[in-house]
Amino acid sequence: MSVIATPRTLTDQQAGIALGLVTVAIWGAYLAMNRYGTASGLTMADLTLLRFGPAALILLPWLLRHDPARLAGVGWRRGLVMTLVLGPGFMYLAVGGYYFAPLAHGAVFQPSGLIVSGLVLGALVLGESVRPIHILGMAVIISGLALVAGPTLFSGGTHAFIGDMLFFTAGSCWALFTVLAKKWATPPIAAAAIIAVLSSAVFVPYYLATQSFDRLAALPLPNLLSQLAVQGVLAAVVATVTFTRAAQLIGAGRVSAFPALVPGLAILIGVPITGEWPGPVQVLGIAVVVLGLLISIGAFHRPRR
Repeated sequence: MSVIATPRTLTDQQAGIALGLVTVAIWGAYLAMNRYGTASGLTMADLTLLRFGPAALILLPWLLRHDPARLAGVGWRRGLVMTLVLGPGFMYLAVGGYYFAPLAHGAVFQPSGLIVSGLVLGALVLGESVRPIHILGMAVIISGLALVAGPTLFSGGTHAFIGDMLFFTAGSCWALFTVLAKKWATPPIAAAAIIAVLSSAVFVPYYLATQSFDRLAALPLPNLLSQLAVQGVLAAVVATVTFTRAAQLIGAGRVSAFPALVPGLAILIGVPITGEWPGPVQVLGIAVVVLGLLISIGAFHRPRR
């Protein structure tokens, strides 16, 4: 039984769109907090711990009450596959790309990887239809993302290609998880619990053996609590649930277009945090992305009588 009940007054498409928007709003805040966290001296290991540690504490009681021997009925094979796809390895891909490429590359290549891979995998694995209007919407979205990134998209040095591949792979991991969760009809709360608990079971001992809590302890308490709320609760728990449910309602291919809003939202949410205001070209890019998203989800499509 799904943890999210779809109101009877909403159609599946309307509910899926609403959940997709909730997800990307959380991801925008998550990306802004990542920027702030790394600027505060946190490492990839610290951010990974903040993502999975609190989520495991929240979701472990639920998992223990729902057939833990078979991971809430999902099974160990499928649970391990989902954890490999969206666990600590994903976090290191998503954050590690910044060692080779500038921030603008991550803002473009991660959503692009999810968008393109989600469309392709949705068609190949789930048999979802790909219409010319979907391809047009995706092309408009990627063009808008390039505008959001600005001139720095074409800078970054000779090693930028490595970072771009890491970013694109991280986005593709989200797309693969989305397709698998729908193909296996995995309850959203079960997917979030399995990934959080299994990731923590592996990563927390590694962190304790190789890292220290000095960097986390040095953060002011309000900043630490904000990181815990965004990383460990909203991003790891709520967004995983809402995005998985949205994919079940409107399809993996269509829901994969929503992360195109993340860079623009991250910029807007990050204004009060970083003081960085978007320029005119970035504002135009955000508008183009929204247009492409509306095209992709069929907002301009008139249904046949």
